[in-house]
Amino acid sequence: MQNNYGNQVTYGGFCVRLAAYIIDVVIVWSFSWVLRFPLMGLRAVSPPDSFISGGILFHHTLIDIVVYLAGAAYFTLLTYYTGATLGKRLMNLKVVADKGEPLTLFQVLFRETIGRFLSGVILSIGYIMIGIDKEKRGIHDIICDTRVIYEKKVRQVPAYRQMPTPAGPGPMPQMPAPGGSGPMHQTQIPGGPNAMYQTQTPGGSGPMYQTQAPGASNAMPQMNTTVETYSEKEQEKAHDEEVRF
Repeated sequence: MQNNYGNQVTYGGFCVRLAAYIIDVVIVWSFSWVLRFPLMGLRAVSPPDSFISGGILFHHTLIDIVVYLAGAAYFTLLTYYTGATLGKRLMNLKVVADKGEPLTLFQVLFRETIGRFLSGVILSIGYIMIGIDKEKRGIHDIICDTRVIYEKKVRQVPAYRQMPTPAGPGPMPQMPAPGGSGPMHQTQIPGGPNAMYQTQTPGGSGPMYQTQAPGASNAMPQMNTTVETYSEKEQEKAHDEEVRF
């Protein structure tokens, strides 16, 4: 079975329909007391042999008939006009026709009265069939060509993780070296095409060490050192000492 948009539908199972029915029974039972109180007061002031106090249909009194009709009207009218009772709406369920056409009033009335009676007449076997049937149908659904489906499908959106930024060429972070204002540590993220580490000796203008990161092309350590120069007097003094020895 497909809906009007051509998407595959999901049938409501036994447990979710039972939960919706329990909610509806609580609502109808609460509303029935609103009708019972005035009718009970009317029966208290009526003669014992009147139709209000005695049985009208077999052993059922007027109060029983009014309460039953109110409950049947609740299930019938809400299902016909909105496709779902309050309990079904809370459970995200909806009653639809088998072929996708609109529900008729006779179809819904027969389903909610005679159909429900037949489903529960023999150990509620008609309701238990909902858990067995592949389309989750009870006897009242089968004889009335109706299905109970989920009205709206919950769409699961996958959570995307933020991927780390790939290492590459870019501005190199620079931090002042501890112990002085001049020396700077300059480091580039490893893995780039020109991944180089440059570090100056903390505390002064000493030699600058430049090292290429592991894994980069021609990964060879390089070291630049300062060249010390001597004056002519110092060179002559050193020469004299060598001659003396």
